[in-house]
Amino acid sequence: LVISLPGTKGIFAGVSMVSPTEGWAIGAISQTPSGEVPQNDATLYHYKNGVWSPVLIPVGVPKTRGVFYGSISMDSASDGWAAGSNNRGGVFVLHYTGGRWSQVPAPSQSDVGRIQALSPTSVWLSTRFGGSQPPALYHFDGETWNEQNLSSLGGLQIISVTDFQMVSASEGWAVASVSTATASDGGIAFLHYRNGVWSLAYSVLGNITAEPDHLAFSSPDDGWANASEIVPVNGNTYRVPLKQLVYHYTNGQWHAASLPLAQSDDVMLDALAMPSASEGWMAGIDHSSLSGDTTTNFSQNIVLLHYVHGSWQRTSSPQSGATNDAILSFSFPSPEDGWAVGYESNIPAGDTVTDTDILARAQPLLLHYHDGAWTIYQQAG
Repeated sequence: LVISLPGTKGIFAGVSMVSPTEGWAIGAISQTPSGEVPQNDATLYHYKNGVWSPVLIPVGVPKTRGVFYGSISMDSASDGWAAGSNNRGGVFVLHYTGGRWSQVPAPSQSDVGRIQALSPTSVWLSTRFGGSQPPALYHFDGETWNEQNLSSLGGLQIISVTDFQMVSASEGWAVASVSTATASDGGIAFLHYRNGVWSLAYSVLGNITAEPDHLAFSSPDDGWANASEIVPVNGNTYRVPLKQLVYHYTNGQWHAASLPLAQSDDVMLDALAMPSASEGWMAGIDHSSLSGDTTTNFSQNIVLLHYVHGSWQRTSSPQSGATNDAILSFSFPSPEDGWAVGYESNIPAGDTVTDTDILARAQPLLLHYHDGAWTIYQQAG
C-alpha cells in the first residue's frame, strides 16, 4: 500500500483548507502513530508546515468501527467548526477559537450531515435522521441554534437532507430526498434559501428510487449536484448497478446534465467540489462485487471525474494499491491547489465483506492536487 500516515488506523470524513499551507481534517481514528487508541475522543488533524498532526478532543462519544459521519468547516485560520456522529448514537459539535477546539452543545442527536461556518456568529448544520427526530437544518446565530422551517415544499415530505451550501449570508441551497402523498412517488428536491425562508425551487419526481448525494456552488449563479438512482434490470431492483445523475444550476434554473458513466459501470457518486465555474471535481466508487458477497477479488475503488472545457471527463486517480479506497471530501483553497480525504483498506481474499469490515481495516487516505496533478500524500514515518 501507498500509506499517507504510517501507523495510523481509521478514516478521514471531511477536510477544510484555509490556505494551501494550512487546513484541518476530521476522522474516525482508531490508532495514532504514537500508539494511542482514542476511545471517547473526536480526532482532528491539523496541516501546517507540510505535516498533518493529530489533535484529540475528549467529547464523550464512544468510538465505532461502523458508520461515521463527519464534517468540518473553517471560516478563517482562527475560527472554525466541526461535527460528527456514529452508529452508536454519539453526536458532537466543536468550535475552534482562541487557538483551541472545545465542545459546544449540539442542536440535535440526529446523525450529522454537513456543517458550514460563515463566521463565528453564523454557522449552518444539517442532520440526516436519528430516533424520532426528522432530518433538519439549523442556523447558529452566535448564541442559539435555530431549526429552519422546511414546510414550504408544496406537499413534499423530506426523507433526508443530504447536503447543503450557503453561497452567502442571505442565500443558500439544499438537496433532499423526498416523498409525495402517493406512496409510489418520490425523488429529489432542491431547496432555495432567500430572504430568511427555505422554499422548493426544483424537483425530480416520479416512481423512482433516487438518492441525492452532494451539491457544490462556485458562485451564487453556478452550481452542481449529483445523485444515484436504482433502475430495474430485467424487472429486478435488488442489487442492481446504480445509475448516476448530475444536475447543473445555471441561468437561474436547474437542469439535468450528463456524465461519462453508464449504469453498467456501477459507480456510487460521493464527493463534489467546484473550485471555479470552469473547473470541478467529483469522486465516487465502483464495485467489482457487492458488499456482503464472498469473493476472492472484492474491490471498491476511486472513480475520479474532472469538469473542464465545459464537460465532465473521467480521469485517472493515483493508485494506492488497496483493494478498497474512497474519497469522501474535497477542499480547494484555490483552483490550482486542493486536498481530498478518505480511506484505503485491504480485504483478504475469500472474506465475506461488509462496510464494517472495510472500515475496521482502514487507514486514512490523503490526496494532494498541485501543479495540475493528484498525488498521494505520504508523511515521513
